[in-house]
Amino acid sequence: MSNRYLGGFLTASYFPLQVPNAPTIGTATAGAAQASVTFTAPSNVGGGAITSFIAVAKDSSSGAVFTNTGASSPIVVSGLTVGNTYTVTVAATNAYGTGPASEASNSVIPINITSTVEYLIVAGG
Repeated sequence: MSNRYLGGFLTASYFPLQVPNAPTIGTATAGAAQASVTFTAPSNVGGGAITSFIAVAKDSSSGAVFTNTGASSPIVVSGLTVGNTYTVTVAATNAYGTGPASEASNSVIPINITSTVEYLIVAGG
């Protein structure tokens, strides 16, 4: 749309408010009833700076989801069931909302880590 005025033409333009693009997924790593996921922030942050990221771990057998937010990579999602298989996705949020989720990560299986430490005592003579 343009309007004529004495100095020439005036053109109206606007920049739509947008959510960020999807982050690029990195690697998920299993831990003690948790998964840690690395990712790269999207280059197109939409209409404003990214304020947070949300990681969603999905149980491949039951469909249960667990989430956690963070300001940067990596993000740890805890409360996962030991022995079940999970994939993780990450989405970016700015002032206008949360963008699409990343591709799913590699599959991880959380483990149970005990705090028992064994010492080997060697008797010498």
